[in-house]
Amino acid sequence: MLKVFIGYDSTESIAWDVCRYSILHNSPHGSVEVHRLIGSPDGWKRISSEGQSTEFTYSRFLVPYLSGYEGTSLFVDCDFLFLDDVNLLSSYLTGSAVACCQHPDYVPRSISKMDGQTQVGYPRKNWSSLMLFDNAKCRVLTPDYVAKASAKELHRMEWTESVDSIPLEWNTLEGYYHFENPRAVHYTDGGPWHQTYTENRYTKLWLDYYKNLK
Repeated sequence: MLKVFIGYDSTESIAWDVCRYSILHNSPHGSVEVHRLIGSPDGWKRISSEGQSTEFTYSRFLVPYLSGYEGTSLFVDCDFLFLDDVNLLSSYLTGSAVACCQHPDYVPRSISKMDGQTQVGYPRKNWSSLMLFDNAKCRVLTPDYVAKASAKELHRMEWTESVDSIPLEWNTLEGYYHFENPRAVHYTDGGPWHQTYTENRYTKLWLDYYKNLK
């Protein structure tokens, strides 16, 4: 069974609920185990909050530890909507410790995201928003290491020698990519649950799932 950890931010609870529902809706019954990833699991604390825009900015790298360094586990931001079975992602983990959608460097279209957080551009941005871990190969990601490592070292995945690639359709950045059949949509600049959100190509998809959830 695939363990899926969805980052939880107290200001984004609706997004979390819809993300969870979309994963369960598109996966065979009993094939995934969904967990809420909070910012301080088991009382863990980060040494520095530099660059922290969500409560789970750094705890996402504890997923292999929380999985006992066994099997494969998926981490995903809460502002995702899945339109296909997450179990299909396992085929893209082909030898590296982690697989992700390797977005080309881009400039964010807005200066803020979510509920007013500053939107910052940097190399490998959004690579860590969806990560499939081969947990046994991620033993470097201990609670102590994740607490002390720099944001750059963690999010740019400098802790591993290689990163396997997942097609961008699994991390379709709304407003940046336009796929006819996205596998997952990432509302990276904010979604329909925000009052300041501006409708986009994939707005109706999220709203349809939200209505079914209710």
